[in-house]
Amino acid sequence: IMAIGSGTLVRTQKSFNKLMNIAPFRNQLKDFLGLSLDRCMQAVDAKSGSIFLIAGNNELVLEVAKNVNKENLEGVRAKIGERIVGKVALEKKPLLVENIDDEPSLKFHPKFKEYQDKSFLSAPLEFEGELIGVVNVNDKKQGAAFNAADLHTLVTICKHLGVTLHSFLIYLENQKKLNEELAKEMGDLRKSHDAHKKLSSLGKFVGGVVHELNNPLDGVIRYIN
Repeated sequence: IMAIGSGTLVRTQKSFNKLMNIAPFRNQLKDFLGLSLDRCMQAVDAKSGSIFLIAGNNELVLEVAKNVNKENLEGVRAKIGERIVGKVALEKKPLLVENIDDEPSLKFHPKFKEYQDKSFLSAPLEFEGELIGVVNVNDKKQGAAFNAADLHTLVTICKHLGVTLHSFLIYLENQKKLNEELAKEMGDLRKSHDAHKKLSSLGKFVGGVVHELNNPLDGVIRYIN
């Protein structure tokens, strides 16, 4: 029995390690946001952009930026209602600026200095009316200004992205909790005298978890495609 239990322990440990090594949670999120930002920029011919996510009740944090001075933007935060990104977050309304010099209402909402172009788009990311973040795109190719058609395109993408991002964040949170539970269970099992029976059950459980974690990703993968 102990020999069988040891074999089960090895197989279960391998399955557990596979589950734990899907990818660091932070990297998964950044990869997803980076790919999403690329799609937004391509759709409106923008050369640079960024995505902020809500952090707490009154703050946005920069999660990913493309073709800007990333060193200076690292760790940038903005209060809800402050700066242009905070204004868009507060009002939950998309913003089209063809030339910021012609926008008196934005006179006291400074842009980040890394964005040199005077025309840009911002759109909120929401799920069922709840703010998740804000997408910004800047520097339209050939030096042109963004227009209403560009704004419509970005808003349409952000509606789908908001739903997908909400599901992805839930998936990552559930994955993190499952990993913590499995780590605790594995520690308990190593101390258990009845390891064979419990490990057999855990082995089936881990296999089921891997299958269940794949299901929420189907929608994410379809969105990315």
